[in-house]
Amino acid sequence: MKFTTLSLIFFLLTFGLFAQTFEFEASVRPAITSLRGNQPIRDNFDPDFHLGYGLGGNLVFNNTSVLNVALLYEKKGGYDETTIELRDNDGNFAGTAPMTNELTYTYFTLPVQYGKRFGEKIQFEVTMGGYISYLSARKLVNAIPGFSTEDESKASVKEFDFGLAGGFNVYFPLNENVFFKTGITDLYGLANTSSVKVANDGSIKHNSLALTLALNVRF
Repeated sequence: MKFTTLSLIFFLLTFGLFAQTFEFEASVRPAITSLRGNQPIRDNFDPDFHLGYGLGGNLVFNNTSVLNVALLYEKKGGYDETTIELRDNDGNFAGTAPMTNELTYTYFTLPVQYGKRFGEKIQFEVTMGGYISYLSARKLVNAIPGFSTEDESKASVKEFDFGLAGGFNVYFPLNENVFFKTGITDLYGLANTSSVKVANDGSIKHNSLALTLALNVRF
């Protein structure tokens, strides 16, 4: 976490020396997250919904080029609901019950993106770049009506994740220096985040498609 925060400050201070405009942003990011991998991963986990938050800064050059650096608190993972058979002590069929499995990873994420803006009063922006994430927590919850189990061990997960970042944003002016920003950002994981062997020589990778809702203040 300290490394991530220091990296954010370093980027903003270094490139800020050459920027024409500095922008501060605070955002809320509802996201659809999913786990990518081989067939067993796809069969056992459907996309899930999570809410994330972020603070960041934009450095604007020549009024059209943008370097965006942010620190995000986000949750990723997958969810599945299935039906299991219930058996009595003698092994006889006793009915069925719904069972849910939810696997959630909590990350601090540092995306760095380069973008281009166009438009005058209302501005449009396209961004591309990459990200690195630090794993803060992991939780697997298995539940049936009246009973659940939780596993919070991080032993099977690598500490860092990385991948590609891209987005499209629109800025609506509230006054001369304050804008409302909305857009779509996709974080496409490239790393196998599992530190143990996955079934059928597979992998576990993340994807997060988020709606960005932010307040943008320009200095």
